[in-house]
Amino acid sequence: MEEATASFMPFRSMLQAFGIRQVSPRRVPYDYGSLMHYHAVAHAIKVSDFTIVPKELKYVTTMGTEKMAFLDAKVINDIYCPNACVGRSNLRCMAGGYPDPNNCAVCRCPEGLGGADCSRLQPSGEFP
Repeated sequence: MEEATASFMPFRSMLQAFGIRQVSPRRVPYDYGSLMHYHAVAHAIKVSDFTIVPKELKYVTTMGTEKMAFLDAKVINDIYCPNACVGRSNLRCMAGGYPDPNNCAVCRCPEGLGGADCSRLQPSGEFP
């Protein structure tokens, strides 16, 4: 599945160093908000030149965040703690949540969801 188009010319030397390869999504969807995703103008000669263009332009401002996204943490936990809760809990996480490797009685939930199994909407903050 192709989610973005890249212009490789501005950073061709990096591609020669690392090569172009297929990336495994590890059972998570493509995430423009990933900490690992370049900004749309990364390595551009001019700030107005996009080097990565999302298929849907509404995601341009999401790209290149400096904060770890929920899916980043999910992948890291899948790699480094894949069996932390195996046999310790029967909890089924909903809505893409995953068992908290530090407390298998609860799930780590996507933003906006909560409860032990991610089945509840989190209450919004008080607004003045």
